[in-house]
Amino acid sequence: MKPAPLILASATFVVSGSALLIGGHIDSDPPVKVGPNPSHQALPDDLSLAVQGSDRTEVPVISTLPSMLQALDQSVLAVMNDKTMSNEKKFTFFWDGYQRNKSTADLATYYIDCLSSIVPLPHVEQLLTELASPMTAAGVKTHLMQVLQTGYLRENGIDEKNRTLALDAIRSNVHNVDPAVAGQAVLLYARMGAPDDLVAILDDARQRKIISPLDYLREGVFQLPNIAGEKQQNGLLMTLINTAQGNGTDESVHMLTTTLGLIIQSPTRLARIESSNRNQITEFLASHEPEVKSDGINYDLVSAIEYADWLYSYASVKSKSDTEALVWITGQVTDASADFKKIVAVMTGPMAPEVARMARQNGLVDGMRQKVQQEMAGQRPGTAAYSAYEAALEILK
Repeated sequence: MKPAPLILASATFVVSGSALLIGGHIDSDPPVKVGPNPSHQALPDDLSLAVQGSDRTEVPVISTLPSMLQALDQSVLAVMNDKTMSNEKKFTFFWDGYQRNKSTADLATYYIDCLSSIVPLPHVEQLLTELASPMTAAGVKTHLMQVLQTGYLRENGIDEKNRTLALDAIRSNVHNVDPAVAGQAVLLYARMGAPDDLVAILDDARQRKIISPLDYLREGVFQLPNIAGEKQQNGLLMTLINTAQGNGTDESVHMLTTTLGLIIQSPTRLARIESSNRNQITEFLASHEPEVKSDGINYDLVSAIEYADWLYSYASVKSKSDTEALVWITGQVTDASADFKKIVAVMTGPMAPEVARMARQNGLVDGMRQKVQQEMAGQRPGTAAYSAYEAALEILK
């Protein structure tokens, strides 16, 4: 007997002039049960998808949900790329598809992900309401937060109308029983500006281990300038330093030094760091100078960039002006004891023109050039080290 066609009734898509209905029942039969990992659970092999049109043509069997999603892609792309279709209609199209497929995880998140293609994203309040609802599946919540971050908060900013709703919706998930949802909510909440309870939420998330030490360090540093009061600011700073040093990894220390550098290199942010805390940052940076790595053949460009960034950050936080910082940096690479690797790192970094100019004015550029030339003499052209030395010498002409 010919099997009944599988009609997945949810949203209508145009496929070669016919309408493919996607959803979840087989005519009058009970719904097809799809497990928590649909990619490993096939739909019944004796079923076929029916394309409803004037000739009711049947398409080949699609036996798994991922295959079904592939069949959707062309129709979905047509909607995304339709310049005559308003963002309002696109939103309705994808949102209705999500509402009709909440019980099928892969389809539900598929439709949610499609919303990220709409910029600007309308009706954000519907996403926030869904995010705040305790009835929304954990997997859907993580995808909703991704869409909110990329398609709304990052691209458009948050308008005052929805700011409170957004903060409440995200905050309602920071203690979600699913650690993935909770962790993502904490990080998204941190990027919403500087809510009064953010530092406490970050610290709680760190202790519960729902965010990584690196995430805590990054987000915590960005909050330092937002904290009023020397004592309160120092409390967070010392927690950050202790976390980085106590984690026992170079990666944690690097995250803290790098992120502190972003704060230091922003004059408006640095101005909000209390003077005593600037001294603490200076001491921390002084004790964690990165090494420029080179074995004579392989020149580690990443470590050179890290050193140049560290040098600029350290000079900026310890100096009273940009000119004072430049003088100090120039002194580090023109001193008779200066390591040639550090000279190359600075001369291949963003500070190179200004440092070279000051060294030239003080008659010190020849000594720098000689050090690099001596090391370069033993190198074979074409190696990473040779190329780095060559670039440094070009600046030092």
